[in-house]
Amino acid sequence: MMKGKRFILMAFLAVALLLGSVPAVSAAEGTPPQAEGRGRAIRGQVTAITGRTLTVRTTGEEVRVVTEEHTVFRVPGVENASIDDISVGDKIIALGRWSGPTFHARVVAVIPAEHQRARVGGQVAAIDGRDITVNTRSGERVVVRTDGDTAFRIPGVEEPGLDDIHVGDLVGAVGTWNEDGSLQAAVVVVPRQAERRGRLVGEAAAIEGTTLTLTTRGGRQIVLTTDEGTAFHVPGVEHATLSDVQVGDRVAAEVETREGALYARTVAVFPQQAARVAGQVSAIEGTTLVVETKHGPVQVLTDASTLFRIPGVENPSLEDVHVGDGVVCGGQWEGETTFQALAVVVPRGGQGPGRPGTIRGRATQVGSDQLTVGTAQGPVTVLVGEGTVIRVEGVENPSLADIGVGDPVGVRGQWNEDGTLQAEGIAVLRQRNRDRQSPAPGSEGRSFSPRSLSAPAAP
Repeated sequence: MMKGKRFILMAFLAVALLLGSVPAVSAAEGTPPQAEGRGRAIRGQVTAITGRTLTVRTTGEEVRVVTEEHTVFRVPGVENASIDDISVGDKIIALGRWSGPTFHARVVAVIPAEHQRARVGGQVAAIDGRDITVNTRSGERVVVRTDGDTAFRIPGVEEPGLDDIHVGDLVGAVGTWNEDGSLQAAVVVVPRQAERRGRLVGEAAAIEGTTLTLTTRGGRQIVLTTDEGTAFHVPGVEHATLSDVQVGDRVAAEVETREGALYARTVAVFPQQAARVAGQVSAIEGTTLVVETKHGPVQVLTDASTLFRIPGVENPSLEDVHVGDGVVCGGQWEGETTFQALAVVVPRGGQGPGRPGTIRGRATQVGSDQLTVGTAQGPVTVLVGEGTVIRVEGVENPSLADIGVGDPVGVRGQWNEDGTLQAEGIAVLRQRNRDRQSPAPGSEGRSFSPRSLSAPAAP
């Protein structure tokens, strides 16, 4: 039983010690650095115990850690541990939340001696002299101290040193814990990183030189590097740069990793009164899209700062948007029917010629080689050819004649220049209330969707 509990404790500590990234938001004067980071975890040495409050020396500061009746304590070798099992001098890690300068703990774990040689991994937030501040994924901000005995390992760098570590780098460090909760590093490693791309949304927390720090909704602090290749989109600003981004702005960024650092490919600032328009493009007049919404037509204005996103299209622009495309536009209203677009997104690649398309709706007309489907964006003419695969529940070898007016259908195919959809597959989405042949064996309860129409059924 004791071995099991020790295993659980070791697993808890392994997760708590190895994972790690935090936010940086303004704090009241006198609030310790950890409170500024709003980390979800702190580490240090207990210097005093008063009632249910621990005084913990962390990196350069002493923090009041308040425990409550529901706080869980983990002490090696102690079952059902409580605050009475914590002693002055113990090194602990606490998980919880900040309230002003006070940390409220929901878990307090004593770090066993065998785990005091530890590992830390995360993103470099700051470098001060020989100290590296690392934001870990678990929400902890750890200071990694280096000296002349610290070894550095950086792929592709001969005789690497501290000068080769930069803000924004992902690093791992191995060493021993100091009494103040910092890590004395024996080795600092910059792992080899495969290039990745993704998207971040957060609040601009700091801007220093060419770096932009974002605080995400989960409270993580992410440092982004920008360069001359970064495209900035700021409402009302043409040819925007990083200097046009302000602390406090809500920002969306498309990012990629390069040589271990996180670079911003695009940075878009949300308008103060952010709004959204969705509908179908009925006309394109210069740089203005006329979008038919459920409330009527809207003039969507675009300019050099508008960001376009179309799946499958590299570096899309207004020229890649076509009449008939469904669009979602983010920006702000300039008038009752005029909308200034910060971003225009064409979901699923839109309805441009040759693009794949998928629709759902009800059959409103059925002919010998085509049918009309009523969708939320309006009627669509679907063309049926010899290669079109049709699925109708309970019907063997179905044809277009087995689809009736009013049937709910899903269609997959490719868009034509005239806005019709050349069908590769059509599925009736549920059984109609009319007589049909008996269901084929094994077909009872089978679901039908356009995704299942990539090939004819096996004979």
